[in-house]
Amino acid sequence: MRPAEKTFYAALGDRVRIARKATGRSQSWVAELVGVPRTSLILMERGEQPISAYTLARMAAVLETPVDTLLRGTESPGTGPGAAPLPGMPADAPPAVREFVSSVREAAVTQTRRK
Repeated sequence: MRPAEKTFYAALGDRVRIARKATGRSQSWVAELVGVPRTSLILMERGEQPISAYTLARMAAVLETPVDTLLRGTESPGTGPGAAPLPGMPADAPPAVREFVSSVREAAVTQTRRK
């Protein structure tokens, strides 16, 4: 996994874990309803295993949380990294898409600075 992907999946995994704990559900319960092994859910929450769009949609349904909340966290619109103008991004792009693109770009810039 590339560094930008690791950063993205680590943040996504944190948000999934927080949402799961907020509902008071166990990893076993969520994993069973989502249709993944518990060990996979553990790795996803740690950011060590990518979460497919299908699995993320199922997680959101099981946790009764909007997918965009899992993708972008709890920031209110206009306050997160996606609020800044993004070159090439359509003005009417959904906030979750803006947040995702912004986080990937930010991680790529951070990685480039480290080199």
